[in-house]
Amino acid sequence: IQKVLAAAPDYMPGVLLAGAIQYDLGSMPQAELHLSKYLDKNPNDTYARKLLASTLLRRGQNAKAMETLDPALQASQQDPELLALAGEISMNDKHFTEASDYFEKASALAPQSAKIHTALGLSNLGLGQNATAVSQLEMANSLDKKNSQAGILLMMTYVRLKHFDRAIAVANMLEKDQPANPLLQNLKGGAYLGKNDVADASASFQKALSIDPT
Repeated sequence: IQKVLAAAPDYMPGVLLAGAIQYDLGSMPQAELHLSKYLDKNPNDTYARKLLASTLLRRGQNAKAMETLDPALQASQQDPELLALAGEISMNDKHFTEASDYFEKASALAPQSAKIHTALGLSNLGLGQNATAVSQLEMANSLDKKNSQAGILLMMTYVRLKHFDRAIAVANMLEKDQPANPLLQNLKGGAYLGKNDVADASASFQKALSIDPT
């Protein structure tokens, strides 16, 4: 693509593809440069707008990311990916109510998305709505049992609510797919400690250390 752009620097499909490649490579300044150039010429391209907003979010430029996303949000609220991204930006700014609103709209459009249910659960936790958070995280976990983020967040929430047996049950389920994840063993040990089961807690912590001695 660099060869294409060297010969035709204003060939917009090439500019967009260069931005997408740099994003996937983690080269955010270069991605921002290409995507901004493309959007200047194609302001109605929602895909490019979402990609640029994601780039800015990863660079910690939350306000600029939301500003970039806003024209697409004004044009349509029927894109679950767009709404979820707006929710993620709001979460980063700790605007939990706003984030929850975006995630709820996204979830209504994509009810089978474990990722969106996880994000909604996380925003509910930020609002202190533990019961709703548990419900969303349980849904995410049931939709994608290999979704470690949802499972770990669910475990942490169960422990905080003193539902230790439920936390251990989730850990046992996740262990089948992630036997080498020390975090699961560490959280499991914390749940056993909550039950005053020192022997099993010790065994879990020992297992965590055997996986990762540091």
